[in-house]
Amino acid sequence: MTCRGRAARWLAAIVLVLVAGCGSDTQLVLVIHSDMGVGEMDRVRITIEGPSSTVTPPEIVLTAPGAPAFPLTLGISPTDGANTQITVTVVGSLGTTPIVERRARTNFVDGDTRALVMVLRRACRGLCLDSPTMTCGDDGTCESIDVPRERLVVWTGEPPPFDDRPQPLGTCQSPTFVMGAIGTVSVTFDTTGGPPGVLPLGAQCGAGNEPPQSIIRYRVPGTGPMGVTFTTANPGTDTAFDTIVEVRRAGCNVPPPNGFGTCFDDAVIGSVYQSAGGFAAEGGTDIDLLLTGYMGSTGASGRARLDLTARPASAPAVSTVGVGLASDGALFATAAGQDADADVIGVVVTLRDRLGMALDTTADGMVDQNDDLWNFVDDAVSEPMFRVRASALLGGPAEDQPMYLVDLGAVQADVRVFDETYQLSAPLTVPIGLRPIGPGQMCVAVPLAECAGELACSGGVCAVGSAAMSACGEARALTITGGVGTAMGSLPAGGVFESSCGAGSSREDLHRITVPGDRRYDVLATTDRPGTGASVDTVLYLRQQCELPTTELACDDDGAASGHSSIEALELMSGDYVLFVEASPPASSYQLEVRLRAVREPGEACDPAGVVDRCRIGVCGAGSVCG
Repeated sequence: MTCRGRAARWLAAIVLVLVAGCGSDTQLVLVIHSDMGVGEMDRVRITIEGPSSTVTPPEIVLTAPGAPAFPLTLGISPTDGANTQITVTVVGSLGTTPIVERRARTNFVDGDTRALVMVLRRACRGLCLDSPTMTCGDDGTCESIDVPRERLVVWTGEPPPFDDRPQPLGTCQSPTFVMGAIGTVSVTFDTTGGPPGVLPLGAQCGAGNEPPQSIIRYRVPGTGPMGVTFTTANPGTDTAFDTIVEVRRAGCNVPPPNGFGTCFDDAVIGSVYQSAGGFAAEGGTDIDLLLTGYMGSTGASGRARLDLTARPASAPAVSTVGVGLASDGALFATAAGQDADADVIGVVVTLRDRLGMALDTTADGMVDQNDDLWNFVDDAVSEPMFRVRASALLGGPAEDQPMYLVDLGAVQADVRVFDETYQLSAPLTVPIGLRPIGPGQMCVAVPLAECAGELACSGGVCAVGSAAMSACGEARALTITGGVGTAMGSLPAGGVFESSCGAGSSREDLHRITVPGDRRYDVLATTDRPGTGASVDTVLYLRQQCELPTTELACDDDGAASGHSSIEALELMSGDYVLFVEASPPASSYQLEVRLRAVREPGEACDPAGVVDRCRIGVCGAGSVCG
């Protein structure tokens, strides 16, 4: 027997006895490798069971000062004779939570020293834990714990090298199990040289099933609703591997229905081939992810790393919604509400007829989720109090969409929003708004169109009425000093103008605001001031041109306390703008405050509080300079 090179710690198999040097001529050297980092596993526990007793060496804490690094080596000597059979169990944990386990049952080789190599593989997390006679093998599948003598490696004094290349993943019968954790866990896979895929993809993926496939079974961590996001856009993925990730909630062998949020292909902004997506599920449940490549692509297979990030999650809730036709003819939807996770990314619209029945927008003879109109938001304030807008949901030429809605019989719609884990809010149903058109445009023959705001249809075209023209001419200039201006007013009955967000019953007060020409400014206005009565319900809206309702820039009905209003119009260029104040009931008194907030560029001095000014890019950082 030769004892040289890397030293091993030596233990008796039956009793805890340290053996000097290499011990006797009959030895086993336990060699433990792992492809997991300390963020996934931070301690290792070893148990050695013999015929008459059990030995449990001290737990190895990988993060402790002076802790050994992989490979871990441990020498084992028999005390019950050279033919002693032992069972070795190695458990890797993260804190007190077991992550992965390997077991082996074998015999010593009389008069020789052999190495028993056991690998704590990421692909084996949570697998084969329930059977005393099975363990997770190097290919990520369950195998017998018995290791014949001929499989023991001859000990040369150096631990056998570890091949840490990602292993091809399994099938539905033997998926790679990933134990999720709050935060991010990763799994690597390599489909290069794998057999053609056998699982048909869902219709949403539509990429065929020829490239090699891999299955990851992800156990959602925690309890209650959890949100999980995932990505293959990372340094562990071959840049040419055109990945596809399909989320299978109903089981590994069940292709998902044709619906949004099931297939993710080229879903990363700035990436040509990699995928990213998300899903929501209850903690403790298993979700199967089918990973493959795009059929016909030169990168239909390859090496990749899937990063999965989990956190507690809550579904968004909408409080106000709207559906209408934009000035370019495209269908649009707006929604506002609350989302504690601040990650709303899209809108879903279900079109309905006068009786409330959902419509067959795909003309396939069935009404199902395929008929829902999904789109990512193109304008959003994503905070716990969110506001989002999505447009062009119907697709096709915008000028055809009004007649398309008429032909369908669509007069109302359900609106829901979804977040980055594809959790849906409950729907709200609203009428589909008519398309607002401006002065001089035809107002008779255009389907689903009406003159915007207070414009009237006269002689077949939309026109500005004399009352509106007169009121615009009498708009009062609001004096703004030091960035702040105030005004008081009392509003009698008899309104002339219409806004997009509320209908006041009083005559409007019009205030002309001048934005300076030295830079861009935000206009912030509110009636939530002591001079506005607690029972007064105000409406505020800002237009670029007084007599043109289609130039409205901001509008608010009840965005402030007690029915008062607050608006923000961001980064306005120099010029005159008109701010409208309406109220209900008539004869209401109000106090208006308007602030001009300068928009600073990088390198300019700024207000850290963001009151006097704000940075257009970045934040007001060190030295009160926009960075």
